[in-house]
Amino acid sequence: SVVLSTLESLPTIIDIETTNERFGLYGLAIDIGTTTVVLHLVDLENGEIVDTTFTYNPQLKCGEDIISRINYSLKPGRLQELHELIIHTINNLITKAISASKISSSHIYLASVSGNTTMIHLLLNLDPNYIRLEPYVPTINQVPIILARELGLNMNNEGRLYCAPSIGSYVGGDITAGLLFTPLYRDSEKISLFIDAGTNGELVIGNRDWLITCACSIGPAFEGRGIKSGMPATTGAIENLKITSDGQIHYKVINGTPPQGICGSGLIDLLAELFVNGYIDRQGKFTLTKDNKRLINTENGPGFLIEKAKNCYWEKDLYVTENEISNLLRSKAAVYSACSFLLKKLDLDFDQVQNIYLAGGFGQHLNIENAIRIGLLPDLNRHKFHYLGNTSLAGSYLVLMSDKNRQLVEEIANKMTYIELNIEPSYMDDFIAALFLPHTNINLFPSVKDLLNQQDLIFKKNKKQSKSKAAAARPHENRIKINNNKYRN
Repeated sequence: SVVLSTLESLPTIIDIETTNERFGLYGLAIDIGTTTVVLHLVDLENGEIVDTTFTYNPQLKCGEDIISRINYSLKPGRLQELHELIIHTINNLITKAISASKISSSHIYLASVSGNTTMIHLLLNLDPNYIRLEPYVPTINQVPIILARELGLNMNNEGRLYCAPSIGSYVGGDITAGLLFTPLYRDSEKISLFIDAGTNGELVIGNRDWLITCACSIGPAFEGRGIKSGMPATTGAIENLKITSDGQIHYKVINGTPPQGICGSGLIDLLAELFVNGYIDRQGKFTLTKDNKRLINTENGPGFLIEKAKNCYWEKDLYVTENEISNLLRSKAAVYSACSFLLKKLDLDFDQVQNIYLAGGFGQHLNIENAIRIGLLPDLNRHKFHYLGNTSLAGSYLVLMSDKNRQLVEEIANKMTYIELNIEPSYMDDFIAALFLPHTNINLFPSVKDLLNQQDLIFKKNKKQSKSKAAAARPHENRIKINNNKYRN
């Protein structure tokens, strides 16, 4: 049996099996995120995903965002350190996958990789410094086919590695690959918006005829980092949450275990529920208008208790602090302001967008209503929103399975126009305006405005009823006051 690679201009023999026994043909779809790394082991003959493994990106210890890591890489020896960390991580994931599936790494012939521009530079041990320096031109955008052994990957010696092309410093192959998994590029008329909200936020607007893209810095909050009780959307994470009118909290945990933390979708629910129920004001500060036993003092300032330690997996309280709420506000403001800025740049408004495709590490149960209530997403018809999950990984899988998809992702990259927000001074005005719940201009969110008005009326009604009940409960006191008044007359 002969294994051919068709990635090069001419088909190339990369393996010959001399036995008569059938051997497997396997490939890897890999998403290298700033926070997490996810890998599919795929049977190339039938497309079956044999195993999926993931882990935190160990480069986090060198910086939680890409700028921190670029700065870290500037000192002697540290670029090599970052490179070795990601190679070691991918090899560990491969080992876990092949051990669970009982196959040989020598039968892995192709890896399809997607990631932001910085992550790909660190994977290839390329200097990422120019990514952060004006005019923001990376060392490379379109990576040639690489032999896996040149990177030390645990694959067949002649195995190939393909990286989805980047567009610019802050829009990488995770976006070009991710667009393969959306209908955006397949529709020649409808204007659609694609938002990938990870540690970095990337946006694309357009259709098959034109594509405009930009990126913003969201931070790791929605992926569970920078929040003490935060975690990725895995077993033990609270993925959705509701606060009842009497202050009870109901939540759902992934795989039904005792809660270990709260993931991105749960944090969005929590922020929205705290806001609409009056526990925090429009600046994200805790209010004193609620008779709230869940407000606690933590080592990092005032906090809101989500669950007591005795009910949690790690036997530690789960809570969110006021400072962490501020981080969440900055994250949601970055997304909304980038969307708003990009549309204004094109002389469009949100109503002209017919579909919004959402991707990122929120979890599988993103509540669109709550995302709108906090001002993360625009207040549009809910049918326009489509949550797609990890499109970067899904796109890598599609590229892995088809040469046609690989050509399509390169076609997408060539059609995209990149706008660099770092040199757009008016973007900061949009960002500051979006730091409130849901926004400084609440008229941009009519459904939220109506909801808050209703909540205010209910609050005033309940307050009035409470006063009436209190007065009715003190008839003797009232009688004394009346008698005293009569005596004075």
